[in-house]
Amino acid sequence: MPAETSIAEMNSIDYLTMMVRDVEDVLAVLEEAVKAYAGGNSVSRVYPKIRDLKNKVEDGKVMIMEYLMRLGEALMNARSYIAVAQGLDKIAQLSDGAGYRLMLLEENNIRLDNKIVDNVIELVKTARKQMLLIRDSLEKLRLNPRKSLSNCSEVSKLEALADETYRNTTFSLYTLHSGNIVALMVGKEIVDFVEEICDFAKLIGEEIRFLALLKTAST
Repeated sequence: MPAETSIAEMNSIDYLTMMVRDVEDVLAVLEEAVKAYAGGNSVSRVYPKIRDLKNKVEDGKVMIMEYLMRLGEALMNARSYIAVAQGLDKIAQLSDGAGYRLMLLEENNIRLDNKIVDNVIELVKTARKQMLLIRDSLEKLRLNPRKSLSNCSEVSKLEALADETYRNTTFSLYTLHSGNIVALMVGKEIVDFVEEICDFAKLIGEEIRFLALLKTAST
């Protein structure tokens, strides 16, 4: 591998790893917000942290995209690196959307059933596990791509578990809150957003899997 390509790859992976750490922070604060809502504490005190971290992730996306644009043809498969950055940014946006809607529920004294809230927490925890695996996949990509492949497979398995939780939670929403259209609609949006986070984590994992496969094929 030419030195310029190797340095470009190393820098790109480092940038993405920093973005993943920021997304991990977003998800940690989102879980904090859901638990605050569950415990009757102030979501409005937690939400600004989600918003600020979301903005930080967006800045990271812009930075890596500008870096890749400057590289031009120096980095092969730059599209995959861009796709990972865009996916991470989307996860931060969805986290912000879920946190904001939790705050709206709190401000309007609308309570979702505890079973639903517990399932939302479970979904966020699943997303956090996915992000840990994604970060490790990126860190192992250059020197141990086979470990990256293994991690990406686990990310996909976790997404399948999230799908099952999502289906059960959606059913509970319709059965428990059919008489409260606002709780139903806003609650459904929150559940949808968190499930989409797990979907995007899977897509990010697939992009990393592609990069890892290329590396294993060349060794």
